[in-house]
Parts: sequence; C-alpha cells; structure tokens
Amino acid sequence: MKTRRLLIQIAFMALTVCNAQADTKATAVLPVDAAFRSEVSKSGEDIIVKISISDGYQLYSERFRVIETSEAGSTFTISMPQAKKKFDKALQKEVGYFTGDISIKLSPTTPAKADILQNVFLEAQGCQAVVGVCFPPFKIALNKSSSGSTSILEMIAEKFKF
Repeated sequence: MKTRRLLIQIAFMALTVCNAQADTKATAVLPVDAAFRSEVSKSGEDIIVKISISDGYQLYSERFRVIETSEAGSTFTISMPQAKKKFDKALQKEVGYFTGDISIKLSPTTPAKADILQNVFLEAQGCQAVVGVCFPPFKIALNKSSSGSTSILEMIAEKFKF
C-alpha cells in the first residue's frame, strides 16, 4: 500500500513538473528580431521587404510607415498584401494583421538617390498573439550593402527590453 501511494505521489509530481515546463515554453516571448525576420532587396527603383513572422506572432497592417531620418524629403508609397481582420478587445475596434510570410513593396514617389536609403526605415509593430505581449514599434533598415540583398532587422533606439 505504501509503495502504491509513493508511486502515485511521484507520478503526480512528474505531471506537475511537465505542466510547468509546458506553460513556460508556451509563454516564452522571442526577441523582436527573431519574431519578425526580414530581408531587404531592390527591384528597379522599388524596395522589397520580405518579413517572416514566427508562429504565434502577428504584425498590424496599420502600423507600417516609412521613417526618414534626414531632411532629404523623399517619399514612398507602401504596397502590401490584404490583411486578415479581427476585433481587438483591448483597442475596441477591428484591426488588420499579418501572419506567416509577407512581402511589402516601397516605391519612391520621386527618384531616390542611393545614399538616401542610409536614412530610410520601414517601421512596424507586432505582438505575440498567444500571450498578448506587444512590442514597441521597431524599424527595418532599408540601406543595403554593395553586395546586394541583405537580411537586416535593425533596432534603432535603445536596446529592446521587457
């Protein structure tokens, strides 16, 4: 009888530990550059930004914008795929969001000089949808090395911390 009780207690403790480990893995949040991996390339005058969104994460469609850190005055139009829609309880409104892999095209409205791209970024914002943790807006650098396409997800601002 004591052996049976001991085995039941050991089994219960093992299940408790397994559940705690599963909960920890399910709620772990990736760093922003791992959650949203990007690749920047150029097609003629257009800049193509491919973003791989990790499972359980999403990017908000209305949170994309082009940021320029110089006074050059170049402007870009943003073309992106159709966003999925859902009602966001926290914001109390319907929002558009992306999951999976997306491709965004930035087209200059005026001819852009190559050196202008040193000061131009695509800003985005996303969340870990399961846990409900949202990242502050982050920037994807659009400048490219002389070798062509590069994989860059650069945080401009101070180090991202939870």
